[in-house]
Amino acid sequence: MKSPVFVLTGPTGVGKTLVALELAEHFSFEIIGADSLQIFRHLDVGTAKPSVELRKNIPHHLIDALDPDEEANAFWYAREAQALVREIHARKKFPLVVGGAGFYLRALEHPPVAPPHHTIEIESLAEAHARIQLEDPESAARIHPNDRYRISRAISLLTAGQKPSEIWKETLEQESPFDFVWLGIQMDRPLLYEAINTRLDEMFASGLLDETDRVRRTYPKALPRLQKAIGYRQALGILTNEIPLARGIEVAKQASRNYAKRQLTWLRRDPRIQWVPRGGAVTKMIESIQRALPA
Repeated sequence: MKSPVFVLTGPTGVGKTLVALELAEHFSFEIIGADSLQIFRHLDVGTAKPSVELRKNIPHHLIDALDPDEEANAFWYAREAQALVREIHARKKFPLVVGGAGFYLRALEHPPVAPPHHTIEIESLAEAHARIQLEDPESAARIHPNDRYRISRAISLLTAGQKPSEIWKETLEQESPFDFVWLGIQMDRPLLYEAINTRLDEMFASGLLDETDRVRRTYPKALPRLQKAIGYRQALGILTNEIPLARGIEVAKQASRNYAKRQLTWLRRDPRIQWVPRGGAVTKMIESIQRALPA
């Protein structure tokens, strides 16, 4: 019988952190982060990272795991997370994977192949994407025309004589060694957007500008990562006087709401996720988890 891995997911701003802490305390779970930015040290305010105080009594993993200028990808995450799952099971405990980064959640269940050793640098994204469209249209349909990392990886694979779409299919066909139990928190869209707006106001009031300035100065190679991250990108614009403070906050709110919408679109495709309203989520999830735990 496969050992269970519990996954708690949902869109940004829905309240995953507090629900996870309550579930972890109730079941003595260990939490594994599945957030694309919380894995980096010093990115605290802009990621709504659970505080050190909150993490004191419940083991957390893959939070503060790397410096902001270190490389992280789905292959790295899958390797680290699967090793942690096995370690937690060996301690006769169970992991609770918490986050909304779909590519990390997917990688944990179906680990991708290692990225190419030599990644080809792309000069023209449009020309590179056009090549992918010509040689592997299935992959082109999944890769956004502005996604430099995935375009570069796909071009590197095609140049090496491999089709990314075929590798993708092989990955999905691999059976996971774990039994995943998927739980999702949902909230009415107007309430979710209100929560997102409030959280962005709190981030800027709590020092997001100072945090962004400190990280860009201490880790200059992390600048591309900050430029792509919601909240940090707008903070950089404010710091460089490219955008006024009030306008920057509003742009960050809109970008975060759009991201939540994309997350929901992706998550809703998975029929295995047991969706529970935010109000009373802990009680209902406890019942679902108890049914899934080994006798």
